[in-house]
Amino acid sequence: MAGDAVIDLVLEDQMGRRRATADLRGRVAVLVHGDRGCADEARRFGVSVNALVNGTSPHARSPIVIPVASIPGVPVILRGTVRAAVKAAAGEFVVWLDFWGRVRDRFDLATGLPAAIILDATGRLGCLRRGPFAPEAVADVAALARSLAAGQPAGDAPG
Repeated sequence: MAGDAVIDLVLEDQMGRRRATADLRGRVAVLVHGDRGCADEARRFGVSVNALVNGTSPHARSPIVIPVASIPGVPVILRGTVRAAVKAAAGEFVVWLDFWGRVRDRFDLATGLPAAIILDATGRLGCLRRGPFAPEAVADVAALARSLAAGQPAGDAPG
């Protein structure tokens, strides 16, 4: 399911910093989306994809794997508490927080199921995979992300 439209999403991370897909242009990005109902599966999937894509020595052309936590409906007054909890749990990883349900709505994602959204280096949708994920999905998503990073069109890439 490759797309012609550039994907423009603006979210924030656990530090409260603005994060936008426009800032990723020039790199392939794998957004691993999960909500409260599938947070553990999304985390395991994202960590596994990142390990396959980047190994122990990522470089400038390596795809970037970004966890996206979908938590719409959290009152503004409680968002600081949510950010602090995500910061404590995420360690060194930057997690994009979707307090508005923008990613879920943009890609028509089901509640309680993770998803992998692969954006090519131009910011267009390279592939959308909806969970639950079978074990082979990790390798498939990683291979597709690496192929796109190497400049191979999504239609020709494995996965």
